[in-house]
Amino acid sequence: MQAYIDRVYPEYLSLLKTIAAIPAPSHKEQQKAAFLEAWLRELCARQDFPLHIFVDEASNVVCECFCDPSPEDVYLFLAHTDTVFPDEQPLPVTETEETLAAPGIGDDTANVAALLMGIQYLAEQRLRPQKNVVFVFNSCEEGLGNLKGCHAVMDRYAGKVREFISFDGGYTNLTTVAVGSERYEVRLKTIGGHSYGSFGNPNAIALLSELICRLYEIDAGAYAGHTTYNVGVIAGGTSVNTIAQEAHMLFEFRADRADSLSAIKQEVFGIFEDFSREHPLSVRLLGARPSMGEVDPVAMQRLIREISDLIEAETGARPTLSSGSTDCNVPLSRGIPAICFGAYLGHGAHTREEFLYKSSLRPGLRILIRTLLTKFH
Repeated sequence: MQAYIDRVYPEYLSLLKTIAAIPAPSHKEQQKAAFLEAWLRELCARQDFPLHIFVDEASNVVCECFCDPSPEDVYLFLAHTDTVFPDEQPLPVTETEETLAAPGIGDDTANVAALLMGIQYLAEQRLRPQKNVVFVFNSCEEGLGNLKGCHAVMDRYAGKVREFISFDGGYTNLTTVAVGSERYEVRLKTIGGHSYGSFGNPNAIALLSELICRLYEIDAGAYAGHTTYNVGVIAGGTSVNTIAQEAHMLFEFRADRADSLSAIKQEVFGIFEDFSREHPLSVRLLGARPSMGEVDPVAMQRLIREISDLIEAETGARPTLSSGSTDCNVPLSRGIPAICFGAYLGHGAHTREEFLYKSSLRPGLRILIRTLLTKFH
């Protein structure tokens, strides 16, 4: 394996830079999906590797590698293609002796490229699946993508998925607990008026600020697990000399337990209902992510131990365990063992200054390939 990694390392770097430059905002991943589909088809033709490749209605690039003609048990490996950035023109990629930098270079481009190189290793070694494996380069993991791609995949193989691994993030941490969330746009309208001539009329910005203050009186620590809330955007008004007729905000709450997610939602909507008795509100759901379901603890611990042992053997250090909002939310909410980790180390995820350490790519690729090999022989 090490000989393969050393040989293809220049190809890996080139592929990573190429994919990083392709824009892929959530819901607009088609250009990247087309590139990945073409790359995989060329690989399969060159190596005679038995992948059934197609792009589904959610712009997921799906690659089935089955050992049974009519599989009942399926094992999923995913890496998401979208980034948090709205750019629809090629993204800038810069390289130094030690780093690669680009918006989305790590989250999740490095893992997309690593999974491609892992599939190429399987093909070159003429390995065949001992389990029914599906590789997915999925859409809409970020932000208001609302895990659309992952939902589509899980629906396609409903009742068959036995294990789920998402390559996302680095290899020093495993995300093993799903943080559910709900996100809303809240709008408030008043009569407004001239700032001098109509002084005293209700101001939508001031009223929305009062609502925000009420929301921030919620005691998140009263809920089991880790529960949070946040106003991320507030906007409104027309000019400095106009009493604002309209204001709106984006608001979310999160919890790593389904009962806490439900409970804080009840408290939030109680505040909305109380406030709207005097000041009518428009509340619109923008997105929801499910929280933890009832996952078999024995199967979950077995998966965590298997991957932790593998990472420790490669790096000398055992990964930490954490909760998070990832593609794993969907299988975990459905009771399916799932974990999330990645094949690189870096900093600045979700910023335009994101970078990764080139020195982390070789060990990261070893970890990813060894993970794939648990299902191949």
